[in-house]
Amino acid sequence: MNVLVILFLILGIVMLTGKGSFLVAGYNTMSEEKKKRYNEKRITQAVGVVALLASGYIYVMENMKVSEGLLNIIFIVMTLLIVVLINVHPYFKNSSEK
Repeated sequence: MNVLVILFLILGIVMLTGKGSFLVAGYNTMSEEKKKRYNEKRITQAVGVVALLASGYIYVMENMKVSEGLLNIIFIVMTLLIVVLINVHPYFKNSSEK
């Protein structure tokens, strides 16, 4: 399981640099016209944050004695908030779409 933690950690760090947009589900399948509406680097960075959260979540679940139910709820809520923010907040849109 520690391999998954390291994998998500590396993935998160790479995505925080703004690279790896081809790994973002949904974004990589959009038409070029729709992609122009969004700031690719900022979306990739947000997904990097989710990957880092997933890395921390996996680590905590495997190595610490905490309430699994509460931790699951926190992780799901945080992930959903980030997904909603990416879709509605102007920070993730290109300046012409604000």
